Amino acid sequence: MIRTRDFILFVITFCFLVLAIIFTVTSHRGGFLSVAFNETTSQDAGGVIEIEEVSEEETRQSTIARLREKIKNAPILSSSAPSVVTPDVVIASSSESESGSLEETVDGTVVALQMCPGATDGLTVAQAWPRTGVTVSEVEGVRVATYTDAMGVKQLLLLPLYPNPSGQNCLTSEIIGLTKTGSLIFNSDAIAYQASGAETLIGYALDGVAIYGLYTGVTDACGGYDHPSGYRYSLSPERPFMIGCYMASPAMFSL
Repeated sequence: MIRTRDFILFVITFCFLVLAIIFTVTSHRGGFLSVAFNETTSQDAGGVIEIEEVSEEETRQSTIARLREKIKNAPILSSSAPSVVTPDVVIASSSESESGSLEETVDGTVVALQMCPGATDGLTVAQAWPRTGVTVSEVEGVRVATYTDAMGVKQLLLLPLYPNPSGQNCLTSEIIGLTKTGSLIFNSDAIAYQASGAETLIGYALDGVAIYGLYTGVTDACGGYDHPSGYRYSLSPERPFMIGCYMASPAMFSL
């Protein structure tokens, strides 16, 4: 049997241990131990370890203060829309006339893209035009484009061999002429011929006037000028189209 005195001593010891554990836990709750190693100036003293208890609240306040300091020293970002600086670009002066034609300045001369009312994109003609077998030749004072098929020879287009550039005529279509080999020339093909020199013959416009390569001199409103060999159209680095108008009466397709 357990004696009464031993039982009382056991209960007292157990209660003491429980109280000691509770006291230890509650005294360190919410805190952290900060360990710092300080060196004394005396060589004989050596190093002294100091243990300092820092509460959780003090640590949180220190962290907040550090974050505020970072925000304070950070660069300020503007909330307004960013400004865009564009480089200075020299653009040829342009305007739009009452007829809707685009005008570009070329060495002081206005070259106008003059499209006739109801002008077409030329797709109908392009679809009906033969892909191969077209020849361009001079016959009895005219330049003729012909095509030979199973039904025989067919004349597709007759161009004046000696056109008379007497006035401005609007463009009836995006197709403005033929190459030397009989392919169609679109007015927007100017970019494709930018490598052609001023004496390179590209083809013939529908009014019979020859079209030559890149020329940096002064042209008239249609994009042509008087050359010693005769009036001609030329390409220009200042405009995205080949000619602005016809200086002679344009021919019609026979398809």
